[in-house]
Amino acid sequence: LILWEVAEGLIEGPCSAVLTLYACFLTRSPPSVKFLVSIISSFTSTSRAADMFSNFGTERKLLEHVVGPLKQVPDVVPRIVFLATLAFLTRPMGDGRSDDLKSSKHYFMCIVLLAELVFN
Repeated sequence: LILWEVAEGLIEGPCSAVLTLYACFLTRSPPSVKFLVSIISSFTSTSRAADMFSNFGTERKLLEHVVGPLKQVPDVVPRIVFLATLAFLTRPMGDGRSDDLKSSKHYFMCIVLLAELVFN
């Protein structure tokens, strides 16, 4: 059960947050209340899952269960915002012809994502 929650929080949560932030970046307008609730719940879910994964199998007090996810927020939020920003900056431009897709910056994005995995 715990591994299921961790998998959901570390896979679905970040993906949902990245896609929601990306949509906000594309519209270039302030996010609606629904978008904000979605983003905050994804951040919360991901922080909670990261804390559960980091402390799997250890006995903790009630306060540690509350403070633990809060300690993960400084790691989780910048990474998700970084990925959404990177996706926005490296999106294909133009009318979608194959020349436009070839000239997109997807190689740069792959290098940056690889560096993110290696260094973190």
